[in-house]
Amino acid sequence: MILGCLRLRGKVQVPVCATITDFAGLELWADKGVDLHLVMHESLVPSVERVAGRGSACVVSPLVSSQFLIPRSAADARRALGIPVAGTVVVVSGGGWGVGDLGGAIETALEIDDASVVCLAGRDAAIRSQLENAFARQPRVTVLGFTDAMSDLLAAADVLVHSTGGVTCLEALTRGCPIVAYGAPPGHAPLLAREMSELGLVVNARSVRELRAALVAAPTIPRVFLARSVDAATLVLGAAPRVAVRLRARLARTAATASVLAVGLFALFASDATYPVVAEAFALPETTSLSSSKHAVALVIRGDRRDLVSLAVATRNDHLQASVASSGALTTQDVVALHAAGLDPIPELGTGGVDSWLGARGQLQSQVARYRLSGSFHYLAPREGFTIVDYLLGRQLGGAPIQARYDLLTRAQDIGSVHPGQVVVATLGTDPARDRAHLVASIRRLELAGLTVTSVQQLSSG
Repeated sequence: MILGCLRLRGKVQVPVCATITDFAGLELWADKGVDLHLVMHESLVPSVERVAGRGSACVVSPLVSSQFLIPRSAADARRALGIPVAGTVVVVSGGGWGVGDLGGAIETALEIDDASVVCLAGRDAAIRSQLENAFARQPRVTVLGFTDAMSDLLAAADVLVHSTGGVTCLEALTRGCPIVAYGAPPGHAPLLAREMSELGLVVNARSVRELRAALVAAPTIPRVFLARSVDAATLVLGAAPRVAVRLRARLARTAATASVLAVGLFALFASDATYPVVAEAFALPETTSLSSSKHAVALVIRGDRRDLVSLAVATRNDHLQASVASSGALTTQDVVALHAAGLDPIPELGTGGVDSWLGARGQLQSQVARYRLSGSFHYLAPREGFTIVDYLLGRQLGGAPIQARYDLLTRAQDIGSVHPGQVVVATLGTDPARDRAHLVASIRRLELAGLTVTSVQQLSSG
C-alpha cells in the first residue's frame, strides 16, 4: 500500500487505517506500514498479523449501510418490491459487473415449483437485455440492473445466489440471508468462495447439480449473521500509532525496493498461481472456454501416440470430432490418419515452471511444424505450472493456451456441469480399449444433453 510505505518512511505522521472487506488473499491488503487493519471476521486477524505484525488487526461490525441493520420482515419487503409474499424467493446476483453464470442460476432456481427469481445484472446493460429476452415469457423472473433496493431484496429473499463475493455478501450476512456461491468467474472469486465456505458463511456450489441441491435445501440452511462488534468509526477516531518509523539512507531504501521488485517480478513470472490474476487484470483470453455462438464443447483426447492412432482406426465409424494431444512425436502418416478419422492434432505444452522456460518455445515450434499449422493456433497448457512466461513464449509463435478443468473419463457422472463453449479433456490410461468405450459413451451423453462435441479448431473458428 502506498500510504503504508509513506508511513514507514516517515512521510505520513498520523496513524494509517485500512479496511479489508475481503475474506481471501489478505496478503494483497495487509501492510506493515498500516497502524490498524479493520477486518470482518475473527479468523482473518492471524492472517493479517502474519504480514503486518502483532496488534495490527481488529474485527469490526460489517461495513454496510445502516439500512441493513434495521429489522425488516420478509413479507413487508416483498410487498414493497411487488413480488409474491408466498413461496420461495431466490435472488441471483453477478455483482456490479453482472458476471458469472446468471442464466444457468435462473434456470436452476426455476426448477423449484413455487420459486420467484430476481436477477441483478449490475451495470452491464447488455447482460441485462440478454437475460430479459431469454426469460421474457417467464412471469416468475424479474431482471434488474444496478439497484439501491438491496436491503429489501435481501430481507425478502430465502436465498442469495452470488458469483463474486464482496460487499453484497457482507450485506446478506448482516441481513442473515443464506448465500450460495455459484458461477464465479476465473481469478480471485473461486478462492473467495472456498474460503467463505470453509468459514461456514456460504454454501459453495461448484456445478449446476450442487446448485440445485443447495436451492432445494435452502429452507434448512442455517441463517448465519456476521457478529456485531466494535464500530469501525470508533476505532479509526481512536487509532494510536503502532508503526515504528525507521528512516534509512536513500541508497539502502533504493536497494531494498529493487530487491523486492525483482523478487516480486520473478514470482509473478515463475508462479502458476499468478496467471489467473494477471490474465484477468490484462483481459487475457479465458483458458478453459472458447467463445462460440454454437451449443458445442471442444474435446481434447490426450494419450500415447500408439493409443491415439489405434483410437482413430477403432472409432472411424463413430464419426468422432475432437482434437488430440500426443505424449509422443506424431509422424506425417499419423497426422494424415488422425485427420482422416476426424481427429485434429493440437500442440501440448509439457508441465511448465522455471525449468521449462528454455524448452517451452521449442516444444511448441516442433509440434506446429509436424502438424503443419500456420497462423494462430491453440495449444493445450498444463493445469499446474503454467506461468506468464510460458504464455508469452507461446504468444510469440501465435499460440493461445487452453486448459481443461473437466475430464470425461474421471468425471463422467457429472455431465451436467459442462457448459457450451467449454474445453473438456479425455486422458487415455493403461486400458485404452476400456477408455475408448467410456469415451464414446460420455460423448453420447453430452449429445443427449443437447451439446455438440467437436474439436478445438472447429469450435474456435465458429
